[in-house]
Amino acid sequence: MVTERIRQRRGVFADRGRSAKPGAATARYRHPLDGLRREGGLRPAPSGYRYEMLEVTVTQSSPASTLITVSGELAGSGSEKLLARLDRLLDQGHRYVVLDLSAVTFCDSSGVSALVRGHARASGAAGGLRLSAASPQVTKVLELSGLARMLGLKSTVDTTAERVRS
Repeated sequence: MVTERIRQRRGVFADRGRSAKPGAATARYRHPLDGLRREGGLRPAPSGYRYEMLEVTVTQSSPASTLITVSGELAGSGSEKLLARLDRLLDQGHRYVVLDLSAVTFCDSSGVSALVRGHARASGAAGGLRLSAASPQVTKVLELSGLARMLGLKSTVDTTAERVRS
């Protein structure tokens, strides 16, 4: 009885989903995932935004090292794709892997995690993972997380200092 009075004071009968006042408009709560449940899939990208698939290409392969060019967004399923490719290469006997991330447009925490896990797996296989180049967005993320030095990427401060010296 007390809870129904509180609900009436708030203006909504929560258990009936209708307005407290007869004839007033009904306002239903809409869950953010309702569209996914109803349509059975992902919603379209917001206007002005385009999802970019990650492409992983083995550019050069030699007994000493393997160069992989990565383009697109290093996020979500793209990071798993990169990690799976790294695993395959390590299983095939390629110990030293060099990544070119200059065409990567976006990198989130799952992308950073894939790089760290790839580095750990390569090191565990008596090899290594290094970065030859990275886009400015990726460089910033790696510098802020402290991974740029671990992965052998020259920081923007080092690059600027070299330009000033020359």
